[in-house]
Amino acid sequence: MVETDPDTLEARHALAEMAITVGDWPEAERHLSALGRLDPDNPDTALVAAALAYRNAVLTRDTAAAQKAEVVARATLARDPANLIAHHIVIDQAVASKDSATLRAAVEAALAAQPTERVFHVMRLRLLTEARDAIALGPALEAFVAAFPQDEQARQMLIAWYLDKGDLAAAETFLRRLTEAPDAGVPARITLVEFLLQTKGEQAGRAELNRLIADAPAPLPYRARLAALDFDLGKRPEGLAALTALVAEAPADTPQLPDLKVTLAQMLAAMGDVAGSVAQLDEVLAANPGHVAALKLRANWLIDGDRPTEAITALRSALAEAPGDAEILMLMGDAHSRNGAHALAADSYARAVEVAGRTPAESIFYARFLLQDGRMDAAAAVLGDALRLAPRNIDLLSALAEIRLSEKDLDAAAAIVTTLRELGQNRAEPPAPRLPPAPRLPPARSRPKA
Repeated sequence: MVETDPDTLEARHALAEMAITVGDWPEAERHLSALGRLDPDNPDTALVAAALAYRNAVLTRDTAAAQKAEVVARATLARDPANLIAHHIVIDQAVASKDSATLRAAVEAALAAQPTERVFHVMRLRLLTEARDAIALGPALEAFVAAFPQDEQARQMLIAWYLDKGDLAAAETFLRRLTEAPDAGVPARITLVEFLLQTKGEQAGRAELNRLIADAPAPLPYRARLAALDFDLGKRPEGLAALTALVAEAPADTPQLPDLKVTLAQMLAAMGDVAGSVAQLDEVLAANPGHVAALKLRANWLIDGDRPTEAITALRSALAEAPGDAEILMLMGDAHSRNGAHALAADSYARAVEVAGRTPAESIFYARFLLQDGRMDAAAAVLGDALRLAPRNIDLLSALAEIRLSEKDLDAAAAIVTTLRELGQNRAEPPAPRLPPAPRLPPARSRPKA
């Protein structure tokens, strides 16, 4: 529209706001210049100008300019309560002012106006975690899942919260409710299977899989998971044969076929058939160069093969498809570390912890990475943030106890040991697991060799 008619005001406003949203500041400046010529007194033009002014104020640490931009943002919200750019300016100013009450009010206002904006849910969870508001945390997690029922991270965080409370029944009820929803997909049902395997054992998980195979009109994913289960439990030839047959029998247009081929590639690699594994992976990526699971597996191998630059290229492609995937970011950290880019590795690990919602596995790995740099306080802070979300997680507590002992803080270490002993005596279930999505992938820390 703008190319056809450069004076189209509404299109200029839309393009400017899009550029701000994605951080393309030169493009935003270009459209603001046109808006200043076309309609300088328009309140939407004022907001675009305020957003650019706010960014410059942050970069130059100009407090007065930032406050002026916030005034414009609040005026925008008075007439347009759903405006995302205005909400972000107000929230960022509240962060800068270190006023927790104002910040929490700003986030709640943003959520009320934009209940399906994921970033605001994550902000609220972080605030509740930092405030140790355990009463509000559960409902906030449930609201997160209700807004994003297909979001794997949202489900994992709520399940981890239930498990940390020791409420296995509530976690199972929640997962079964997800599987019974009209729009329930394969991932939700596989998540239930994984939960049963981890909390009730093989027999319960296998029974659920057999039920799904019997009831589902398209049981291929569940038959594949059953084959993977056999493979994981030591029946490797049987599991490999079953999955190979499923891949061979599936029509070429089967939606799950690329995922099954990636899982088959993992099995073949584990069995030492590198050529067969690579062939499966090449088939998937030839048909779909952006297949996330295939790119992650290829990156695994490239890192192990001391080809980190190629791994980074593959992982960037994966991130373009799945920017919220913590495992990609962890692998990116591995690749940067192998490439000697220590600061970039630290940044990737930190982003992975953030994206994953400070889950134990990512937090512990990042903390140990920080310890290698001698950054003991930073490592303890990472573990402390994770413990606020899962205060009874044994792995987190053990890792923090190690740091306190290294610091010679014997009182703090003794207090953690006391907590660990109480958990060992009073809690039968394992620490809250991070349930993997389907298809299952090898952990980022244990890549198959190729």
